[in-house]
Amino acid sequence: MKKSKILASVTSAVLLTSMLVIPTHALSWRDGVQKNWSFTYAGGAGVASVSVSDTNHTVNTTMAAGDTVVTKTGTIVWRDSYTNVTTFTAQAKTGYEITGVLENGRAGNFTLTDDGIQFSFTRKGAEIAGISGKDVTFSIQTQAKEYELVYNEPTLGVIELGSCRTGEYIWQTAWKADATFVGWAFNGEKVDVVTEEMAAFGDAHNGAIYVTPIFK
Repeated sequence: MKKSKILASVTSAVLLTSMLVIPTHALSWRDGVQKNWSFTYAGGAGVASVSVSDTNHTVNTTMAAGDTVVTKTGTIVWRDSYTNVTTFTAQAKTGYEITGVLENGRAGNFTLTDDGIQFSFTRKGAEIAGISGKDVTFSIQTQAKEYELVYNEPTLGVIELGSCRTGEYIWQTAWKADATFVGWAFNGEKVDVVTEEMAAFGDAHNGAIYVTPIFK
């Protein structure tokens, strides 16, 4: 009788222990304490879009200037989610090119893409030293593209008027006897600056934008 009671007690203890122990392969990173990392987009002139996603699938969206996203890492060291990579892709507006990114006021690393740039931040479940362990405010640096203004003069032929950048005032002038020059036209419409429509034309024509003078 005593032997049976002892065996019963041992069996109950084993069953209780097995219920309390969860196999490590069954643990989700969400079972542990989560760490949050925030990323704020401060803006950038000439930027068409900014998108963001992370390897832990905690964020997948687009961002406007002033937006903040929060990504998460797990704190269970042996889980894949202990390290989370958050990647941003920025594309330029027509007539602009992205030249860099500032991260907390410092120049950051980026990779050029067909349309703009891509950059990433790696975060771990435990605090790590340096800028890589901090929340980040970032901004995108751009510059306006330069184009060559061209006029097909009826008698003289092609005249290169000089360069001008997207958004800049068109300073070039034309001359005609017994007439007053009043400005330039692109596709029949008067223009004062290089517009995005003009820039798109220039991108498709080796950087040349064709304009015609308006006289009265």
